[in-house]
Amino acid sequence: DNNEVVEYLDYLVLKCNVSPKTQATALNALSFLYKKIIKQDLCPNLTFVRSKRQSKLPIVMTP
Repeated sequence: DNNEVVEYLDYLVLKCNVSPKTQATALNALSFLYKKIIKQDLCPNLTFVRSKRQSKLPIVMTP
């Protein structure tokens, strides 16, 4: 099982408040690491907290 991967992805979202793209990049990097370097496949059904897109307020006035 890949508990350390799930814990790291959860940490990125819950403690570091990263964007969805940052979390996806981290997942892709970990997938590459496991597949090419460690020679193991990640579990295909990882259950981790997904980062949600943060709403952006429109800029109405500029200085």
